[in-house]
Amino acid sequence: MKSCSECNKELSPFEGISQNDLHFCNNLCRVLYERKIGNAGPAAKPAKARVATGETASGKSGPKTRIRIFEALATAIGAAVGGYGGWNLVVPFVGIVAAFILFGKLRPSASVNLKSAVSIQVGQAVWLLVGAILLQALPAAALELVGFAVAIFYLALRPGIVPISILCVYQVGMSVLNTVRLLAAEEGSMVSKALVVHLFLRAGAIAFMVLLAREILSKDPETKLVK
Repeated sequence: MKSCSECNKELSPFEGISQNDLHFCNNLCRVLYERKIGNAGPAAKPAKARVATGETASGKSGPKTRIRIFEALATAIGAAVGGYGGWNLVVPFVGIVAAFILFGKLRPSASVNLKSAVSIQVGQAVWLLVGAILLQALPAAALELVGFAVAIFYLALRPGIVPISILCVYQVGMSVLNTVRLLAAEEGSMVSKALVVHLFLRAGAIAFMVLLAREILSKDPETKLVK
């Protein structure tokens, strides 16, 4: 009489067991054994396959799938804004890319959310500075630019809830003002295009700061910004 490979009990008659198969006294022992070796059964996908497809063990979409959806949506919106805003997007885009690369070299352990939140707002600040110079309105915009730059530097140097809150309040407040001006502007005008780009950048900055805040609150303070 053969014994169960899992619990060593004597096997009762079990149809479908071959001579070369592992022998279990019942299905429960077989399930426990398969779980132990990391195989939940022939119908389950391997863990690596689930990770590659962004699927969780429960069969639901995982974080990677949601990230892909978010990226696709952001790309579509960015393309639409770029098509409407035209050259208004060039200066901030160059500033964002340069800031992302530079900040990544200065703080290679910083998370993508931190680098994105900082670089988007650096691009904004560069665009505001260039616009103020071209419009000869630098004295009037100096206070806002200095305050904005200090808040961005604070976020980059000491990322936390305080600088995130300060910048979110600023971005939300300015978004309201930009929206009011956009509704009053003529469609297709330079003012309208510039305001659409402003709102797009502000929305991106707020989104990444919210993600960064969630990251900070959900992880250990010593490792929250390390990938």
